[in-house]
Amino acid sequence: MGVLPGIVGSVQSAEAIKLILGIGDLLSGQLMVIDAKSMKTRSLQFDKMPEREKITEMSEQLIMQACQSQEVREEPPIGHVLEITPAEFIERRSQGWNPFLLDVRRENEAAIVSLPGTDLRIEHINVPAKAEDLPKDCDLVIYCRSGGRSDAVARWLGQSGWDRARVWNMVGGIHLWADQIDSAVPKY
Repeated sequence: MGVLPGIVGSVQSAEAIKLILGIGDLLSGQLMVIDAKSMKTRSLQFDKMPEREKITEMSEQLIMQACQSQEVREEPPIGHVLEITPAEFIERRSQGWNPFLLDVRRENEAAIVSLPGTDLRIEHINVPAKAEDLPKDCDLVIYCRSGGRSDAVARWLGQSGWDRARVWNMVGGIHLWADQIDSAVPKY
């Protein structure tokens, strides 16, 4: 049936939203079977991948360590990320704050312009594969063109073992930087 991809896509979207927000029960470890003719569904259980369980255990250990550290930081609620505007970023940097600045745009975008002080550029879709290149022991500010991709990366990092109280999304990205900091920065 032609509508089946739409039904499955909606279910997948719901699962992605639940994962990002950290709510509800995920279908992880289950295979959902949809009979579009009768509109009945069932779930088949299968063994979870041991590699994922190890990652979850490591993430939980890192979160516990962060909670036990001497420095007390207020963590945003699960599914939310800290946000900083370019103006706030510049102000805090002028007061001695030295976060790691990550650009998650594509290479062709970085050829147009990059923010001063950028420490590393990893295209947003490659962050999970190159996450080991990112520090966990300092504040991390992520930017992109307008703030959407950087927000998604910040959420992923917050759910993958990084201290959510140290991961910031630069809202508005390059565009807001051009408006607030330097009008010579091209908006593309």
